[in-house]
Amino acid sequence: MRIELVATDGPSHCVLTISPQPKTRLSQVLWLGGDLSPRLLCAGLGFCGRCLVRFCGKAPQPTPKEEDMLERSFLAQGYRLACEHYLEQWGAEETLVLALPEAAFAKKEQTPSVRSQRPCVLAVDVGTSTICWACQDTAGAPLARGQTINPQGGVGSDLVSRLQAARDPARRKTLSHRLWHCLQGILTQLPLGVERIVLAANTGMTLLFLDEDIEGLCQAPFHHSVPGNMWIERPGFPPIYIPPLPGPFIGSDIVLGVLSLAKEARCPWLLIDLGTNAEFALQTKDQLFLTSVPMGPAMEGIGMRCGQSAGDGVINRFFVDHKGLAGLCTETGEIYREQKAVGISATGYFSLLALLLGLGVVNRDGCFVETATMPVAKRILDKVCKQGKRVFLPLPGDVFLDGFDIEACLEVKAAFCIAIQALLEAAHLRPDALATVYLGGALGEHVGIADLRALGFLSKAVRQIVSIGNTALQGALALALHPEESAALATSIAKARCIPLTEHPRFHERFVDNMHFACMV
Repeated sequence: MRIELVATDGPSHCVLTISPQPKTRLSQVLWLGGDLSPRLLCAGLGFCGRCLVRFCGKAPQPTPKEEDMLERSFLAQGYRLACEHYLEQWGAEETLVLALPEAAFAKKEQTPSVRSQRPCVLAVDVGTSTICWACQDTAGAPLARGQTINPQGGVGSDLVSRLQAARDPARRKTLSHRLWHCLQGILTQLPLGVERIVLAANTGMTLLFLDEDIEGLCQAPFHHSVPGNMWIERPGFPPIYIPPLPGPFIGSDIVLGVLSLAKEARCPWLLIDLGTNAEFALQTKDQLFLTSVPMGPAMEGIGMRCGQSAGDGVINRFFVDHKGLAGLCTETGEIYREQKAVGISATGYFSLLALLLGLGVVNRDGCFVETATMPVAKRILDKVCKQGKRVFLPLPGDVFLDGFDIEACLEVKAAFCIAIQALLEAAHLRPDALATVYLGGALGEHVGIADLRALGFLSKAVRQIVSIGNTALQGALALALHPEESAALATSIAKARCIPLTEHPRFHERFVDNMHFACMV
């Protein structure tokens, strides 16, 4: 089967020759091939619209999701969602011609931007959504850093979608190849003297990187096939260190975060690495406790009705002034009232819900109230729309808040609270006993701490909360500079107590108990 990709507004053009496979979405083929820029898709939910393509020939019949998502004029022009169509819809000898914006095509790899020949080390944090990297010379001087979208995003923005796809060995190999190709692209931007690489990732992403069996992560009882704490060699690459992987869903990212805090933080402290798979580490004077919980792509703003990764034109904060409700993109300072925004980030959703909860527009169950006392709350409630069972609130920036979005945030909050409660119980601590709670990861760096408190993510008894950035990358850099510390790290992590939350007999009961805003004590 031949797929020809052409740009609607530029010269880009490429041809894919593939063998039709059953149950393979067109979107997966397009965004895993490497010819298109990496993109985080919603795994076929039909919410994000990022897999929009235009059929230049005869277009397939639109599906109900497409009719709901796209305007009739778009459908008539041949626009479709690639996630809604499967390769078996077309014959092996058929040729599809699809048009996309020129910006969708992958850029040519950059020439090296750092010319120094000094020996250096590289730290790479392979997140489910974003791959971050930093390079330093062996004396510890920074040389370069950057980030890119995880090229596996064409399968789905969450880890579960990728694990399910990777149960097919051929697709697993493709997912692995995309990560190795991305790493190769990073190396082209660096000095020729990269001596070693330390890789930070959750257990699932590590196994996908290594093209290892992932069946143990797909069904209970969960287990993983690679314990970590090993060096791997591959032609064309420097030696790569895989740090310890304590559990099926407790990876080296939280381990390296612990390393970055261990020497300076005062016990007891709690580190939370926020992402689609959130990982938690509680360190007391005598014991390290580790756990994780699936938070879902809502933590990245993906899968929400108007969700987008943070960037230009994306609202990541809401506020109320004398003109009413307004949105703000803190990266550009642009305020949104009448003009159209690109979407809402995860931090934007948390900011909005904390604001609506404080105004009394939304109650602790996540439902829009019938009446409100404050004038500004009344004006907001007057805009709430109902279409059948669907309830939504139009927002500044030509975006909206759907009941589905509120439920997704409640699920994130419930999972978050269960993890903290389980760790505190295991350590026999109360929230006010914690010296500091550290928020790591990109979301932990940017989310409003006051918003998390207002929504009940964190107890009001916690005295000090600090946003600390990418602790996984910081720890990976430290270990890359001092690889001799890997043995001590492995010994320490082997003594840690891992708490498998989803296997707890009361997990579902506790989940329901926490499906409320502002209820954590």
